[in-house]
Order: sequence, then C-alpha cells, then structure tokens
Amino acid sequence: MSFHPIQLNFSAYINNPTLSDIKLKANLEQKSKPENVVSEQKSAMPDMDVDENKGDEADMSFISSLDDDDHTNASNVDQKLTNSIDGSIACHWDILRARCIVFDLLFHAIFAHKLDDLPISDLIRVDTASNTIHFDISYQALLIVIKYLYTGITKRYDYDDLNIARDVVYLANVLHLDQLRVDINGQFLSSRRHLKGSQDSNGFLNDDTLNEWRALKLETFDFADWDKQSQRYFLNINVLYHFDRAMYKSVNSRQRIKIDNELFQISKIIYVAVSEYFKAMFCGYGVPHGVWRESAHNLKANSAPNNHDDDDVIEMKEINSGDFERLQRFLYTFDQTNYYDTEHGSLNDLDFIAETASPQSERKKQLLNATLAALHLSIFFGIDDLRQCLLLIIDKYYVCNYTLYPFWNLAFEYELKDVKELCCNYFVEQFGSITNNEEIFYSLNKEMIKAGLAGGKVRVSTEYMIEVLLKWAQHHDTSIQELLPPNTLFNEANKSFVLCNRRAMNLQHLLRL
Repeated sequence: MSFHPIQLNFSAYINNPTLSDIKLKANLEQKSKPENVVSEQKSAMPDMDVDENKGDEADMSFISSLDDDDHTNASNVDQKLTNSIDGSIACHWDILRARCIVFDLLFHAIFAHKLDDLPISDLIRVDTASNTIHFDISYQALLIVIKYLYTGITKRYDYDDLNIARDVVYLANVLHLDQLRVDINGQFLSSRRHLKGSQDSNGFLNDDTLNEWRALKLETFDFADWDKQSQRYFLNINVLYHFDRAMYKSVNSRQRIKIDNELFQISKIIYVAVSEYFKAMFCGYGVPHGVWRESAHNLKANSAPNNHDDDDVIEMKEINSGDFERLQRFLYTFDQTNYYDTEHGSLNDLDFIAETASPQSERKKQLLNATLAALHLSIFFGIDDLRQCLLLIIDKYYVCNYTLYPFWNLAFEYELKDVKELCCNYFVEQFGSITNNEEIFYSLNKEMIKAGLAGGKVRVSTEYMIEVLLKWAQHHDTSIQELLPPNTLFNEANKSFVLCNRRAMNLQHLLRL
C-alpha cells in the first residue's frame, strides 16, 4: 500500500459532522475505567516489542506526526478534537469500513441484527439507539487510531505517553490494523502477535478471532473482499463499490447518479473530501440557502408517485459514463495508471505518422483522450489533486510536437496557468525540432509563440531565430515585430543583454549579435 497526498484531505473530516453517520466514543481518562475492565485489559494487553525490520518496510515512509497542522486541510482539527466534551468522535462509515475489516464486519452485523454474538463484545460495545460504538480505551488512543484510519499517518510519542501508546497497539490488534506501528522517540513498537502474523502469507484472514466472525454467517459480508489483493490501495475498493439499497437507505452514506442511462453509486464522503463540486452538491457550501440547484431539481423531478424506486437518483448530463467510471476508480484508489501505460511508453511523433505508427500507437492515443477527458472533469468537478496528477502524466507521457497545439490551446481556452507553463517549457526545450516541422510550427498561433519566447530561454542563435520567425510571419501574413523585443525576451542572448543593460534591443541590435 502506497501513500498519496489525497489521503490528507480526509483529515478535515475527523469529528466533522458533515455527512457523519456513526460516532465512536471512548473513556476520557484511563483512570475512569472500572477496575475489572482494567485488569482484563492488562491481561489481554499485547506484549510490546521493537520492530527490528522497520528499515526494510517501504510503507514506513509515511509515518510522521499529525501534530503538524501544515499537512492537513483544517488547522484546528487537533484543537477541535481535544475539546470533545463527551469523548465521542463523529466519523464516517465508508472511511472506517474501507480501511478496517472489523468496522466492515460491524457494519454488516448491525444490519443483520447480530450484535449479541459479536466476538469482540467485551472490548467494543455498539449502541444502535444512539448510533455510537463504545471503546474501553483512552480517548487519546482512540483519536490517534482514527487519525491513522483517515490519513494513514501515525503520531510520534514521547516516553511519557507509553500508556497511550500501549492502548493504541492494543486497539490496533483488536481492529486488525496490520500496518499500524507506534513510534516512540524514533523506535517503532508493534505487538508480538503482529510480528508473527506479518510472516503469514495469507494475512489476517486466517486469524482465529476472524474465524469467530465467520461463525456469525453474515450473508451480506464476503471475506473474499478482504483478501491480500484488496490491501494494494489505501481504501478497500471492494467495500466502496459494494451497494445494497436496503442497507444504505438508513445510513445515507451513498448517492446514486445516472449518467448516459447508466447508474453509479458513489461514496459521498470520498467525493466531498476531494471535489468542490460535490461539496456544494451534498453540503451546500458556497450555494445560496444551502440548496444545490441540480440536486434539488432532480430530486424533485424524481419524486413522482410512480417513480419511488428512483427518488434518490441524481442525473448528470454532458458527462461521459466511461470517463466518470475512470474518475471514480482514481478517487477510490489514487491509481494514476488508468491514464497511462508504462508498457507502451510515451506518445511521440512517430505515433502520428502512418508509415511509423504501430498497434500500440492507437492504444496510447486512446489513453491520451481519456487523460484529456479526465482533465476536463478535474476542472468541472474542482478536483485539484486529480489535475495535479494529470499534469505530471501529460508532461511525462503525452506532450510531443503533434500534441503541443491541442494542449496549449486548452490552456488558453480555460486559462490554465500550469498547462501554459508546461507547454512553454516544452516549446523552449524542443524549439529546434518544432521549427524544423513547418506543419507543426505554423499551427501555433501568435499568443503561443509570444508565450514561448517571453522567458528568453530558447537556446538558438539570433540569426536562426529571426529566420524562422520571418517564415512564420510570412505564412500568417503578419508582421514579425510583435514577436520581437520588447514584446518578448526572444532568446538567451537578448535576455542577457536586457539584464546587463536594463533595456530591450531593437532589430538592429539583434542582427549584430
């Protein structure tokens, strides 16, 4: 499982009532526990051991401190949580379930009304009346584990916090959080049970306590959804794609959306955490009177007496269902390979020439079209994280002489500063090959060429620069003067002259260089 910056978006929704559908509650102070509970926990407390193999684990790179608010979307998250009055924390089923098998099991057990036979009934108590799950540990420990579930990041402890650290490891064992370690002054501690279990190729699915869960025979739960393959991503996509209308009707964590006559069900909290569009849809942020126009219109239209089965469906138009499906997979997995293929490599000019194109060329063009569609969706839905990922992919896999104009034109049309910068950098680096291909060079408009020359970074002689620009100007029946200094910095020689003399050169100066 790898770390992705998108995970940090979820931190702003810890103890946030927005879309919250479950509460977790712990004792505020460890001393408040009954004596019998304390003695039972001490006897069941896992033995602590130093994990000597911590340097060999690639996933340990994401361990840092959640006390650094610079890494979160809400600077007051820690303060808000610390000030919890009754020790409860507002959470979201979809995140808890997609990160932890025990929470997923609890969700299905609640739906099946089998709470009396829970294998962990002495450790975790579910109160359906108040929609709260109670934990017999300290509030601080519960908070740390929830932060880990939401972001994948744990806290570094001082030696004075050993009791909290032991509670964290204890709860991690109960919840089967195999990736969670406790960092105390640079030493990573883990229970012996975990160190032994981590050597089991089949993972926690062979654990004895989970066999007790199997005995409950939860018909809606499939243990195959939690196989080793499901742990590839930060969120378990099997959980997020699972949908049962009867089950989710009372929880309200999902929304059905209709696109091109195809129905999608999406996790509200996942979409709200990354998208300004869906935040407005489900939360009313930035919308007058808290009502989102398309949502209100569609829900009203679908509430006709003969249409009860579809009264919770929102229809979206002018969006392709295939593009939305790829977007959904990205938001659930943070996997960028939906938009490129390392086996086929980067798109290049040979892919656009009939004599040199290969069967892989068509596949790369299809991925290019999917990437462009995703870029449009990232703008439309306000998903900045996706847009940043796509910019890196475009720069690495898709910008070439034949795609320069389409990308540059898109940047000017939507005023995308970062895409403009990407195209300008390519123009500077490949100026020679671009100008040698008249079809490509003449396709660029005046604003594009001025933007490319503005930085004065092109490494060609002044004579060659004037020669190719004259040809471009003659082809477009315009004047070269608008492309010369002082309208642009032209090339490196002119930029050096301007920096040294603090004035732009005229054409006569240029010809002397």
